[in-house]
Amino acid sequence: MFPKHVNNPLDFCRALSIHNMVSKITYLGVPLSFYRLKVVDFLPLMDGVNKKMNGWKANLLSFAGRLQYIKFAIQNTIAYWIRGSILPKSVYKFVKKASSRFLFYGDSQISNKIHMVSWDRICKPKFKGGLGIPSIPALQFAYNCSTIFRMYNLSSPLSAWLFHRYISPWKPPNCSF
Repeated sequence: MFPKHVNNPLDFCRALSIHNMVSKITYLGVPLSFYRLKVVDFLPLMDGVNKKMNGWKANLLSFAGRLQYIKFAIQNTIAYWIRGSILPKSVYKFVKKASSRFLFYGDSQISNKIHMVSWDRICKPKFKGGLGIPSIPALQFAYNCSTIFRMYNLSSPLSAWLFHRYISPWKPPNCSF
């Protein structure tokens, strides 16, 4: 819990009568840390997505079956991890590539094939011509918005402090616009 430049964190812990915590723990499969997590911390997520896509059951699915599999199995796994941490962009790119390969060819390992439609177009809602798969940045944004909404509508000391400190969650405190 102490910064890296602190020489003797145990002395501080004894003086304050607190326990020194490790900088990174895993809770319900999701890594939690005081610091920014690295891509290595998300290898279990990437391996889990690959295993789900390369399973023998997934290879026997039609295009519509693969679409439903991505929507309800893969996206829910990713949404679970998004609720616990902020995913790096390289993890976004990995899941996007693997999902598009799986959707079009039935295998997430196939490369060097041309896709007929871009993944960004597929992630659009159905009424706009897409297939209705939520994009990962959209999932992250939606979860962040719901967290802000809950914090501003609760009557807890933390939400009261946040409201008085920042007033608006959409405008940073030291900006001029």
